[in-house]
Amino acid sequence: MTDVFISYARKNRDRVGTLADGLTDDGYSIWWDTALKASDNYAIKIEKALEATKSVVVCWSQEAKESLWVRAEATEALDNDKLIQLKLDESRMPLPFNILNMIAFDGWNGERTAPEWTELERAVGEKAGRHTCHTGGAADRTHEAPAELGQRLQGLGPVATIGFGLVVLTVLVSAMTVMLGEDLVELGLYRSLTLAGFGAACLGAFLIFWRFTRTAIATRRS
Repeated sequence: MTDVFISYARKNRDRVGTLADGLTDDGYSIWWDTALKASDNYAIKIEKALEATKSVVVCWSQEAKESLWVRAEATEALDNDKLIQLKLDESRMPLPFNILNMIAFDGWNGERTAPEWTELERAVGEKAGRHTCHTGGAADRTHEAPAELGQRLQGLGPVATIGFGLVVLTVLVSAMTVMLGEDLVELGLYRSLTLAGFGAACLGAFLIFWRFTRTAIATRRS
């Protein structure tokens, strides 16, 4: 199976050849009519090539819209969700293709850093199943996930602080318990500290439970 089938009018061969070379340099496998031989049955060869490709790049122009072959190939690509459209000149494209997304290549200077080339790479990459740096597809969403999780965990800082404080308080109460047994601390002070620690522990447990519950609910909804 090839990555790209290129549909075009023969009068645009030079411009389309530059596109084909660029996509080949990017590592995509290309099929266009240079693969046809004089002895081939064109209809059968083209039909098989359309079936065995992941995307069809249709290069529209004044000559292309007058070509029955280009229209047929574009229709087949549209029916099978393989269509990627380029516009090589300012001529009006035929229905229904003129209402679909079309990448404007009429002003392309041949540079592969140009916005239109970047858009073509993105479209071909999506059809071919590649994850490119230009997409907003699954690869980008994978990178977005940790940031979204970070937003949900932002409010856990105060909870962690409370938890650390409770640990310190527990250690302090334990130390005073030992000191109480050795008559090194007053009973009243010990009781006050113990009650304060118990109250703080209850409050901290409630806050921790509340915060983690909210985080769990938010994660489940997403």
